[in-house]
Amino acid sequence: MRVAIAVENRFVQQWIADCVRKLKLQDGVELAGVLIAGESAEAGDGKGGGKSKGKSGPFGYRWLERRISRRCPAMRRTDVAEAAPGVPVPETRGDGEAAKRFIADRKPDVLLNLAPDFLGEASLPELRYGIWRFDYGPEGGFRTGFEMLLAGLLRKRETATIRLIRARRGQQADVVLKQGTFAASQHSFASRMDQIHRFASEWPAYACRDIVRGNAVYLDQASAEIVEDGRTDPVPSMTPKPGRASSSVHAAGGAAVVRALVLLARDKAKRFLTRWFVAEHWNVGIVDRPIESFLDEPGSESGMPEVDWLPKRPQFMADPFGVQIDGRLHLLVEEYDYASGKGVISSIRRGDEPVFGPERTVLNLPFHMSYPYLLRHEGEIYCIPETYQAKEVALYKAIRFPNEWEKAATLIEGFQAVDATPFRHDGRWWLLCTDEQTGWNSHLYIWHADDLLGPWRPHEMNPVKMDVRSARPAGTPFYSRGELFRPAQDCSRTYGGAVVLNRIRTLTPREFAEEPVRRLAPDPRGPYRDGLHTLSAAGGLTLIDSKRESIYFKVFMIRVVSILKGKLRIDAG
Repeated sequence: MRVAIAVENRFVQQWIADCVRKLKLQDGVELAGVLIAGESAEAGDGKGGGKSKGKSGPFGYRWLERRISRRCPAMRRTDVAEAAPGVPVPETRGDGEAAKRFIADRKPDVLLNLAPDFLGEASLPELRYGIWRFDYGPEGGFRTGFEMLLAGLLRKRETATIRLIRARRGQQADVVLKQGTFAASQHSFASRMDQIHRFASEWPAYACRDIVRGNAVYLDQASAEIVEDGRTDPVPSMTPKPGRASSSVHAAGGAAVVRALVLLARDKAKRFLTRWFVAEHWNVGIVDRPIESFLDEPGSESGMPEVDWLPKRPQFMADPFGVQIDGRLHLLVEEYDYASGKGVISSIRRGDEPVFGPERTVLNLPFHMSYPYLLRHEGEIYCIPETYQAKEVALYKAIRFPNEWEKAATLIEGFQAVDATPFRHDGRWWLLCTDEQTGWNSHLYIWHADDLLGPWRPHEMNPVKMDVRSARPAGTPFYSRGELFRPAQDCSRTYGGAVVLNRIRTLTPREFAEEPVRRLAPDPRGPYRDGLHTLSAAGGLTLIDSKRESIYFKVFMIRVVSILKGKLRIDAG
């Protein structure tokens, strides 16, 4: 498969160079050339925010873009030729005929257009896999990621959406090849810029991988966007034209820039306060209803029925999973202590009366542990706790439940799985998780095996989904009326903000599709109203956890001491 790439200048932003490099390394892909298609020869200063003819707009807008770009590694300038040694790098400088000759000579199967101001697509010949480019924003039409994030800041949006699209000509709907929705309000503006471009730099290589494997069924399909309420809307054609949203932001005057600076300062102060003084206190609750009832039970205003909460403890308790043995409910939970900064797995037993005994630590390893997923298999009880710091997914077998465990197998090595969730479906074992190294709240990965002990193989489309609103696992999958559902976290506003129930429509080693059907938020009038991130089945009961955020000055001292200890260890080393 031959890929040509159009860029604006020889000195490109780092994320574009990364995109070129990853395409060059992708099996089955040959770079036909990198076309310098911009009309201006100005390349910037190598530190980000470089100049080009296409970067117009009021001085305040351009100043803000340069200021933020200099703080963003993905925006720093680098020579594109260094990312693709040995690949032709011709310059056409807006000459449409020269671009056509380049395409005719190099005969690429696809052109990846990474030059926002290269509008000569319509004059180019038809290519086997068309012309691809990035589309920014929930409605599309933004020229760059900066414009999208600036508009999101001014409009107080919690998420940012990027698509890699195959542009169609005329009135045909564009095809979405890859899509991601990420949190846009939890980090600094520069961090958001860096994150979304780092993620997007992988997508052209992913799409080429799918084509080479014969797995790109989406390539010629009219695509639809899953919007926040679960409806599907057609994606309009993105043939070259300036979007209204892009134009309005690009023409933002001084008042809008001042407002953006005020909002950035406010967000920075809020992050400082949260980092040093705000503590999350999670607790576990029990709902006397089966998990499938959450699909249609209205419950309270938040969608949550009445909850029986465990007594408040100094440490927070989260990630509950349970089994019933001899009529008694046994829970495994994450027990986290702010002083140590590490989680352990503890057990709690419910007695004859609906009262819980004291917790007992049952799994304590040198690294952080959480999400103790419980399952029964061939008469035995197993647990797969989250151990991403060990870079493995490990299976533990109960020798004497719940107090004594032994490591039965390492299911996946060299992968930092977050919230690994195994289940059996259609005669095969499946394991869903996110990856701490990429997007721990947004990138969903799937593994599958014929037997619980493996070998486990990665899904051909990994990551199968990139959406901070409904990707990260949040409990036990379940069936209802013959359909498979899985709980997932909505981390768009805050970590563990809510739980989304997804209906899995397709699950095979080569395909995956799901759709959100219900969002469950914490009870705004309850004792833990700031988050909800687990929904797990325990017989006819459902286990949940929720959090309360509060200013806690003791946490400030704990965090200061932790940083000082870390510095002392570094100095001693």
